[in-house]
Amino acid sequence: MTAMDSMDATAPLRLQDFKEYAERVFANIPSGLVILSARLRILTVNRAFLQMFGVPQGDVEGRFSHEVISAEGFADQLAAVLGGSVPRADGMLLMRVYGGEERLMRYAVTGMYLEEEEEEEEEARLLVALEDITEQERAFQALARSEARLAEAQRIARLGHWEWNVATGELWWSDEVYNIFEREKGRFVPGYESFQACLHPDDRARVEAAVQKSIEDGSDYRLDHRIVLPGGAVRHVHEQARCIYGVDGTVERMVGTVQDITDRKETEARLAHLAHHDPLTCLPNRMLLRDRISQAIAYGRRHDRLVAVLFLDLDRFKRINDSLGHDVGDRLLQAIAERLRKSVRDGDTVARLGGDEFAIALTDVADVDDVAKLARKLLNAINQPIVIEGREFYATASIGISLFPHDGGDVETLLKNADTAMEEMDFNIRAHLELEQSLRGALERGEFEVHYQPQIRLQDDTVTGVEALLRWNRPDGKFIGPDIFIPVLEETGLIVEVGAWVMRRACADAVRWNKTLGRELLVAVNLSRRQFDDAHLAETVEEVLRESGLPPALLELEVTESVVMSNTARAGHVMETLRGTGVHLAMDDFGTGYSSLVYLKRFPLDRLKIDKEFVRDIGVDANDDAIVRTIIALAENLGLEAVAEGVETELQRDFLRRHGCQLAQGYLYSRPLPMAELEAFLARETIQG
Repeated sequence: MTAMDSMDATAPLRLQDFKEYAERVFANIPSGLVILSARLRILTVNRAFLQMFGVPQGDVEGRFSHEVISAEGFADQLAAVLGGSVPRADGMLLMRVYGGEERLMRYAVTGMYLEEEEEEEEEARLLVALEDITEQERAFQALARSEARLAEAQRIARLGHWEWNVATGELWWSDEVYNIFEREKGRFVPGYESFQACLHPDDRARVEAAVQKSIEDGSDYRLDHRIVLPGGAVRHVHEQARCIYGVDGTVERMVGTVQDITDRKETEARLAHLAHHDPLTCLPNRMLLRDRISQAIAYGRRHDRLVAVLFLDLDRFKRINDSLGHDVGDRLLQAIAERLRKSVRDGDTVARLGGDEFAIALTDVADVDDVAKLARKLLNAINQPIVIEGREFYATASIGISLFPHDGGDVETLLKNADTAMEEMDFNIRAHLELEQSLRGALERGEFEVHYQPQIRLQDDTVTGVEALLRWNRPDGKFIGPDIFIPVLEETGLIVEVGAWVMRRACADAVRWNKTLGRELLVAVNLSRRQFDDAHLAETVEEVLRESGLPPALLELEVTESVVMSNTARAGHVMETLRGTGVHLAMDDFGTGYSSLVYLKRFPLDRLKIDKEFVRDIGVDANDDAIVRTIIALAENLGLEAVAEGVETELQRDFLRRHGCQLAQGYLYSRPLPMAELEAFLARETIQG
């Protein structure tokens, strides 16, 4: 600390007290101290002042300040403080010392106020502190003169320096700064605005804030940021700077250095990538997977969404490795890794845990059905033949799934449960057999339940009907999605009996809520391939309608596009028979199959349901936008209603409404609800209506 940092003289002192204090405290302060009277006579000085000016104490006291301190403009500074126009004055001036030598001094003048007046003209009024900064300035000038030698060193180190005149805005660059920025000296005129134009847009505000803070408080700054070269390439630089004050005490200029650290940043990025990625497949490793799952859990908690963790283990991979060598095994792993990566969304994570084990983290999951569907998609992708060196290889895998929050609320628990599920459940063999065994008798044991998802008329956002969806409440509490167990019901033929039960349950429930609410809401029931092929389907429908008392016009039967197109002649006959019962007919998952417009116009359909795979990327994928618009227009031209599935955002809803889609269902409005929750939902909707 110098005297200039402690110049506040706020407590009133008598002259004698101040002299004793100065002798006792200020004698050893390295800054020169001078106390002046109101007539600018020198009352006392400290030892540092005498040494600084090279004069004995007896030749100083009692003399006027200008007789000892010779500096142009200094008397004006003293007068300004003495007159009270400013409380303090500081700056830098050349002062002539004993022998005539001029030294650069930094000065600070502060007014003093005494408790009592002894002699009006000789009371202490000003305290002056001086610092000799001549050698500092000489060192700086010497540095400037060595620019030629410095330039070569800077070129080697990719380090340039610059100087900016804050007042005029003039910016000077060394040759190496021009090289770093790839600007041509003589043609490019450096200035603060042109410098800003070179900054990466994402870093511009941060650099500006650092510069302004430095100017405001005089602090140094150092930071890494990016610049954009004339050709568009991005370069990383490290910059640091300090402020230089003018004689008036304000920041006059800034000097700094800039170093090209692109190579270092790229090396750091490569090291960071290696630390978080598997070197063989370039997939995230276990460490990065944990971080991604942690972020997904945090998002899920905030937005009430599911997170799924899937563990996947290749079957009999060791046999391939041992028999054909590690090179073939590595290429097989790389091919499978690429297939897994292409099977998930951009926001999901596929990781390799080591050996033949992979893991997938699914974020922002709306429905557990989506997880089951993706699991099958992953297994199908793996099952496709892989050609290596002209030979075809076939791989199979076991998969285990855990869900947040159902199976755990933290990363380690989800990973552990997914691993356990994978070990316990081979989806290709054991799981299938276990599911089949569990499903037999599930209907008699009352394990099935029907949930309902409201269908909304987009014109006025009112509920016009619901879709009946089957759920399985296993006694062991494990969740199995319909995309997993319904295909097993289909394969075993159990779907005919279960499907008829769903239709009876849905029709009975519809009669109940329509009577309670005084509404006429339609209920939609899905038909599987086996049900559609059942020769007694029309009889079953008529029997259900008769038993429940539901008007036929309030029942809609949905059949997928793939089922209808597998045998168009028979499909047309079955649909005409069903239409004869008075029910409505809808084609489900439209757009995912290969419908011929020739056949489509012949089928007695009432609705086309737009598959949620297309709805999901509305506003994101222009191709999906075009497909959805085309399906809506096709439905309108055929005199059918268009129903969009999987509507989750207002953007999707507004797009569909704008392009004439009549109906929508999805999590934007409601998830599939049990009967009791649906009745409450409909009651609220009725009251609001």
